[in-house]
Formats: sequence, structure tokens, C-alpha cells
Amino acid sequence: MKILFKRLGAYAVDWYLYAVVLIAFNTLYSTIKGIEPTYFMTLEQYDKQDMITVMLLMFIIHIFLFVILVKVFKGQTIGKKLFRLRIVSNDDKPVTMGQLFLREVVGLVLIEGYFSPISSYFRTFLAMQYGNIVLIHGVWYAIVVISLILARLTKNHRMIHDLISNTKVIETIK
Repeated sequence: MKILFKRLGAYAVDWYLYAVVLIAFNTLYSTIKGIEPTYFMTLEQYDKQDMITVMLLMFIIHIFLFVILVKVFKGQTIGKKLFRLRIVSNDDKPVTMGQLFLREVVGLVLIEGYFSPISSYFRTFLAMQYGNIVLIHGVWYAIVVISLILARLTKNHRMIHDLISNTKVIETIK
């Protein structure tokens, strides 16, 4: 059970640091384009082309921070480093780039839909493109609840993004 609290702490650190990065990027992009920045996690200030551009650039930032850098730092984010945690393959081998992409982009952003700051922007993007997405919100919320239940009940406290990517989070010694 201790690892769940450590995961929560690491998640909080990473979430807030990442939110600052995305808000800063969004503010910078708005300012460069001469658009009044919102300082919130939204894309409503943009026209369709800028919204698509910002969303794509944010996905690139996400992949850089949570796939490439996590691979370089051997399965650790800043939060995981602080809480002495590491992402590894379920067979205890080092995590691969493919696993990190499945975990961080497909699992966390697209399927679970609430666990990452980029998810807030993505939900705004979908709503602005397609209108009312209440049903999608409901599905994402249900998936998050299921994922949290899985974290409590499964061996190694694996969540949906861990299961999709065949990864787990372990405690490190140092």
C-alpha cells in the first residue's frame, strides 16, 4: 500500500510541473500570436488552425517529457525520482520507448483521459471541434475510476496505462 501513496506523491509533483510547462507554452504561443492569454488550461482563445497547431505542439512536448526523457532517465520522471520510484517493464527489464508511448500517450491521455494536464487541453480541443462531449467525459470518468480500483486490487498496483503498456512502477533503492 505504501507504493500507492508514493505514486500519488510522484504524480502530484509531475502533474504540477507539467501543468506549469503547458500553461507557459500556451501563454507564450498566445502572446506570439497577439492573442490575449488565458493562463488556464484551455484552448478556447484560438481559431481552429491555431487550436490544431497548439494541440500538436503540446503532444510533441508530452512525448518529449514523458517518453524520450523518461527513457533517458531510466524510467523516472522528476516526481518518481523524488519518491524513489521507477517505471519498468512488467518482466523487470528497462522500459522501452514503445512501452512509454503506449503508457503515456495512449493509456494516460487518450484512454484514461483525466490523469495528465494535456488531457484538459485535449478535452477542450474535442469539445471545440465536435461540440458537446458529455458522453466522452462520462466514459473517461468511468475508466479513471476503474483504473484507480485496479491500482488498489492488482498485484504491483497496476493501472490501465500500466496494463496497456506492460509496465509497472517499482520502488528504487537509491
